[in-house]
Amino acid sequence: MSSLQQTAYNAILGALAGDALGVPFEFKPGHDIPPAETIEMVMPHDYPKTYSGVPYGVWSDDGSLTLCLLESLLKHKGEFVRTDFENLVSSWYYEGRHQYGGRPFDCGGAIRHAIVSEYGAKQPLSNSAGNGSLMRTLPVALVGAIYNQSQECIAQNAFEQSLTTHANLLPAACCVIHTLLAHQLIQTPAISLQDSLGDAFAAAATIGRRIGGEALLGAINAVCAYKASEIPNGSGHAANSFWSAVSSLTHGNSYREVVRYAISLGNDTDTTACIAGGLAGIIWGIGDEKGIPLQWANELKMPARSIGILDALMSSDN
Repeated sequence: MSSLQQTAYNAILGALAGDALGVPFEFKPGHDIPPAETIEMVMPHDYPKTYSGVPYGVWSDDGSLTLCLLESLLKHKGEFVRTDFENLVSSWYYEGRHQYGGRPFDCGGAIRHAIVSEYGAKQPLSNSAGNGSLMRTLPVALVGAIYNQSQECIAQNAFEQSLTTHANLLPAACCVIHTLLAHQLIQTPAISLQDSLGDAFAAAATIGRRIGGEALLGAINAVCAYKASEIPNGSGHAANSFWSAVSSLTHGNSYREVVRYAISLGNDTDTTACIAGGLAGIIWGIGDEKGIPLQWANELKMPARSIGILDALMSSDN
């Protein structure tokens, strides 16, 4: 097992734990979220969680589709094979792949539309700027690092995986930027978040024009400008979701602090905490004072297939 494999495992576990931590609070406004320091994987028995029938420690579509993308990328040694990924996403929707209990309980409109229209029988929803492709894109950076892929290859894979369900280029731009940011944090762990973010935007602008033309470059610039015009509030809009996750990283000095802050924003709590948690997993790892709490990791409800994919990640090699 290499240090890259361990970092990738930390990132995936961070995303899954953040997602599961946020599920009970999804769709609640920030003022209805308990104080951040009281948020735990298992809340008091009388807490009015969003999904009354979903046990604590269960991740949502965010985690399941992250694992579907990871599974596909590992199977093809870092190459993004669209049809294979589409088949795995459909397997999640219809059969509960990588979903505890075998049945999804949450699915965004753009993703559902893509699945039921069989990825091309109808065009993807061009007006959907939701975060459904952003929430799952992290494995592109992780597997890309393990297989020593170039930034351009990683950005291309992030772009293409977004287009499987989201025709709008704003989510695609967010996926490209987020993937390059994650890759930067993996490759140069000593660099500051702000420097990593600046490098990711610069690389995204250069690469984006090559892989998606002026249209993708315009979307990347729009994501950058969004930070100055909107206050991140954990919404399901892709750019807001991206900046909410970045803001969470600046409001915490440990994995626990970051994901709790992400949830405190309210709204799409599981996705904000999933995205922020994946990056925090890269930065702080597992255990010790700042890493993913071992108790939270142990409280995750992991299907056997998902455990197998994480084992495959740990044994992958270029």
